[in-house]
Amino acid sequence: DTLGKQLPEYMVPSTFTFMEVFPRTINGKLDTESFPEPDAVRITQYVAPETAIHVQLCELVQQVLGCPKVGILCSFFELGGASIDAIRLSGLVRSQLGCKLPVKTIFESKT
Repeated sequence: DTLGKQLPEYMVPSTFTFMEVFPRTINGKLDTESFPEPDAVRITQYVAPETAIHVQLCELVQQVLGCPKVGILCSFFELGGASIDAIRLSGLVRSQLGCKLPVKTIFESKT
């Protein structure tokens, strides 16, 4: 709760993975490639897109994140989106749908 009061929602972790030891590379640096996937993710009830624009946006999010199924209530960041993914999504919306979706809007919107 403390983080939620001090940080925007997209910066508050939705899951935690506890590890006994952090994997290291040969050079002694953290080997983030070896980190395990989180055990659990927050599950949002799937609500199918109904309008044409919702369908197109959900398809673009699926494309950017590699998710098999994206509903209109799914959180971009809870699905695994990162800032670089938000930039990619913004560019795809502009090039494929012909409208602007500022990266700032992606960060500020819950879904």
